[in-house]
Amino acid sequence: MANVVIDPVIVMTPPDEADEATVKTWLDNLATWLKEALTAPFTWLYCERALELLEAHGQFPYFAHLKLLKQKYNLDINISQIARDVNTIFRDDDELSLEKHLQHVQCEVEPEIDSITVEPEQFITRLPEYIHHDMHMLLANCCAYKYSGEPVYQAQT
Repeated sequence: MANVVIDPVIVMTPPDEADEATVKTWLDNLATWLKEALTAPFTWLYCERALELLEAHGQFPYFAHLKLLKQKYNLDINISQIARDVNTIFRDDDELSLEKHLQHVQCEVEPEIDSITVEPEQFITRLPEYIHHDMHMLLANCCAYKYSGEPVYQAQT
């Protein structure tokens, strides 16, 4: 079974000033992705640090936040199901942590300051500033492990 890394942008809640159309589109996309993630034959790995930072900045889709968005825009959407699906995917499970997968490989990347470049640039710049450093390092580790021939893209047993 192949591993797929979850892009934090998928779950990042829209900003408070987002309009109804933006929020509805985001919720519809999130619900569609959650359904796919829960039924597809892949292991969906997530970046623990990115999720921690989204939580700390109020941008993780907790039930209370989803309920607030539903009420604010009077949306006809099943937030209980979305919240259950989010909890199913992002449960406290070391098996789904990308960082834990990478720790199985005995290799450490120590880049020089500002030496990591991600292309296309939008992959990083569309994320909140507070996640940039951690995503740079995570991507650098993934690339280094892949380059060294380590099977980080396969499920660990």
